[in-house]
Order: sequence, then C-alpha cells, then structure tokens
Amino acid sequence: MYELVVIEDLKGLEAIRNDWEKIHSTQENKHFYESYGWFYSYTKNLKTEKTVFFCVKVESKIVAIIPLQYYVSSYYFFKVNFLQAFDNEHFMFNGIIFASSCNKREIVTVFLKLLSSTEYKKWHVLKWSKLIGFSSLLLDENYQSIRMIHAEGKKYQIKKIRSDISDEKIIPKSLYKSIRRYRNRISRAGEFRLKINLVNEKNLVCFKRFLDLEASGWKGEAGSKSAIKLSTNLLNFYLSLITNLPDSSNVYIFELLLNEESIASAYTIIDGETAYGCKIGYNEKHSNLAPGKLLDYYLLIHLKNELDIKELNFTSDANWQREWGVTINTITDIIVYKNNFIAYVHYSFTKAKLFLKKIIRAANTKRSR
Repeated sequence: MYELVVIEDLKGLEAIRNDWEKIHSTQENKHFYESYGWFYSYTKNLKTEKTVFFCVKVESKIVAIIPLQYYVSSYYFFKVNFLQAFDNEHFMFNGIIFASSCNKREIVTVFLKLLSSTEYKKWHVLKWSKLIGFSSLLLDENYQSIRMIHAEGKKYQIKKIRSDISDEKIIPKSLYKSIRRYRNRISRAGEFRLKINLVNEKNLVCFKRFLDLEASGWKGEAGSKSAIKLSTNLLNFYLSLITNLPDSSNVYIFELLLNEESIASAYTIIDGETAYGCKIGYNEKHSNLAPGKLLDYYLLIHLKNELDIKELNFTSDANWQREWGVTINTITDIIVYKNNFIAYVHYSFTKAKLFLKKIIRAANTKRSR
C-alpha cells in the first residue's frame, strides 16, 4: 500500500512540482519555506551536501515529502553516513511536508519503518533539527527498529503584532524610549520616511540598492564577507526566490530614506499573516542614528496598520531580538538511529556525552548556589 520513492536530482524534483505545489496549497498553516519554490531555489543554488527527497506514496499518490541531505563524517574510528534535514540558519522547517488529507502520525510511522528497512546509502543516522510541533509525532510512538535521542532548546525569533494597541506600545517601553531618542536625532538630520518596494522581475532596482547597501558595511569585503552580492550562489538564491515562491508569498524591500538616500534596507518575505525579515543592511556612516533599529520599528508600524500582519519572524535567534519583546519558541532536535553496529556506536557515545554534560551542568549549578 505504501511506497517510498527517492529523488536525488533537480530533474526528479521538477517532475514532482505539481504534486508538491498541490500539497502545499491545501495546507492550513502553510509557509513559504515548505514550498516547492524555496526548496528548488535552495537545492539549485545553495546545497552543500547531496540533496535527497523521500516521497511517501499511497496508490501512486504522493502524501508526504521529506527533504534531507546526505553526507559522510568521520566519528572516532568509523565513517558514519548521515541523513539530515535542511538546517539553514535563516529558516525553520518542520521536517515533513504533509498532504492535508493524510494521517500525519501514520505517515511518520510508515516513513520511519520504510526508511529503517531501506539500505539507501547504507545510512546510519537521521538528524532533524529545530523542530516545532512535528517532534511530538516522533516522540509519542515506540519504534522498535530504531533508537532516538532528543533535546530541547529555546529560540527567540517571533514578534507578535497586536492591532488593538497604539504604535508606541507595539514594542517594550524601554525600547520605545530608545527609538524616540533616535527618531529625534534623525529628524534633526533631515527628512526621513519608510519606502515600500514590491519586488518582481520588472522591479529589481530596489533589490540592487539593497545588495549594494548590505555589502557597504561590516558584511562586505572588509568585514565578514557574508554579504549576498559577494557570493554568486547566494545572490542567485535570493534572486530565484523572487520568481519561484508560491503566489501567496511576496518579496519586499523596505527602505529607510534620509533626505531620499537609502540608509537602511531589509529583504522581507510576506507570507499570509507573517512577515519574515530575511536580511538587513544599513549605511554605517549613519550608525549614530541606529538606522537598522528605526527601520525595524517603522516596518512593524506599517505591517500593523497597513497590511494587518500578525507577526514578524526575525528568522534567527540573535540576542538583540529579545529587546523587541519576541515570543520564545521551544525547538527540538531529534536524532534517529538505524539498528546496526555503527549506528549503535554513535548512539552510545552520544548518550554518554549527554550524560556527562548533564552531570557537569548539575555540579556547576550546585557550586553557584
């Protein structure tokens, strides 16, 4: 009844595009980073390991898609073959794209049983990282043919946007005092405003301005060299998203202008009632005006008053985000082990390391009291 199909190249991915887009369009809480367009753009431009897509089929109909990456790593005296979920620092992904009509718990059970019986690349370890919600489907079941380890952590990243409060109360009081101070400072420097650009194939000038601005500061050649325009693959990825994302998602460039000069710019994706702040850049010549902070504030105001957006996802967990009053999401990392010798060795060593860390943490806590 159930069948597990493996896709290993772009041609195979393109062949299931219609099935993927149909599954994604019928999901209740769909996100662009589970869409065909995002994975196609990522696989074509940014993949660092071998990409593989497992498809669970029922009577020749795809009911679930599991995107993974395959790599081999040395572990003490062994070579361990890993299957790992996409773990991109700017996107959170729940591990499996389910058709809305399927029984998710049953599909997870079926997938793990089918995977445990397959010899694909002689895999030993399957790793899912940064899971939200989906992890409960794994932890509630007792899978006899595999072993699991899971760990939980916290990720600060989502700013809830309430439409029933005033603009000054949309952020914590302490931050608003800071914003007001910088707003007064920028007012003395000249006229400033927020500019909204909907990006598409016919309007890429604003995207180029964003690229130049991001690369002008610490992300540029003289700094971390992480600016988008410095990497052909990264540039092609963000450019590809403009045309490949589903119809429900749009790419915007939000700019803070001072005397009509762009001093801060953000590459933002709006999907449904959520805005995703993917990348931001600012002119360091104006760093005394905190242009990035002002841009985020006026972006929040615009999202609340003009677009009725319910949340801003910062798409990362940097410490500075906490001052914005973000919500705390619990995320889960799950490691699944196949029932073989190398997997058992890795499992045993990992359990031992976690146990030692727990003892050390408890000892440090006791000493600090």
